[in-house]
Amino acid sequence: MGCNVLASLFASFGDYLSVCAVYCADGPGVSDTSCSGVGCCQTPIARLDFPSYDLQFGALNRRTGDSLGYGAVFIADQEWLTGEGPMLQLNYFDNPHKIVDSTLIPTVLEWSLHVGYDGQLYWGWDDFDLYEHRGSISVNCFIVADGLYIQKARCNCSKGYEGNPYIANGCQDIDECQRPDIYPCHGTCINVPGTYRCLAKKGITSLPGLITVIAISAGSGILFALLGIAKITNKLKQRRAKKLRQKFFKKNHGLLLQQLISSNKDIAERTRIFSLEELEQATNKFDQNRILGGGGHGTVYKGILSDQHVVAIKKAKIVVQREIDQFINE
Repeated sequence: MGCNVLASLFASFGDYLSVCAVYCADGPGVSDTSCSGVGCCQTPIARLDFPSYDLQFGALNRRTGDSLGYGAVFIADQEWLTGEGPMLQLNYFDNPHKIVDSTLIPTVLEWSLHVGYDGQLYWGWDDFDLYEHRGSISVNCFIVADGLYIQKARCNCSKGYEGNPYIANGCQDIDECQRPDIYPCHGTCINVPGTYRCLAKKGITSLPGLITVIAISAGSGILFALLGIAKITNKLKQRRAKKLRQKFFKKNHGLLLQQLISSNKDIAERTRIFSLEELEQATNKFDQNRILGGGGHGTVYKGILSDQHVVAIKKAKIVVQREIDQFINE
């Protein structure tokens, strides 16, 4: 920025990289903030791979009457210059000294190490092999070729390591066990190269698992116990019912009837003893729609046997023993 000044950017070995000139015919061009050569100019840097740069700043020409005034030259980030350049230009021509003395210009530094020339500088010994260094588990390095001859190396410590990747053994293993706030472990912490292992403590960390196993085992035991009790209870009921049927069968002269059937062929052909289950099946569990009539001692149902024979089945409805005897005789 300025009037009738020329700014030149050189590489460290003297080659021109960029040149920028500003011109003011009648003094500073305050109203023009395009930075296109009147009061202000900008130009990109042709190459960014040099270790250092030189700036030269001087008059555009030295003819009498040319107004040099104040000039300022700087290297800045392109995005920042696009946004802040117009206001910076206005402020500069308003008070050049203040702008030059107080303005901070952001610059993005892109750096790398030259494989061919800087190896001994940043690794510190003559026989260090970069390619062997790249193969280390503690270091990540990559080499890129810039142009025809220059090779750049960039390195960083691998995950689980920290330190300086540009020196021999510069990346050291992080002891994660010493940093529980960053690397939590609620068991036994074991540090290994590049990482760590966390083992469960016996009797403490494994307690939830033990409780789960105990709970599952106890639940299964209770379930099987309940099933066993239910099965035993059912068998006891069946046995009790069987004994009651045998008792009543005997009490109601069922044994006598069996003897008659077995001793008389004619009676055996015309008489049959049915179980309660067979009677329930024949009457559809003593369905009300199967009732044919009733008497003083019971209700008569229509029954259909398994062989499709239709029979009359009388079911007692009395509980007095004397009447039961009459029902049996009937």
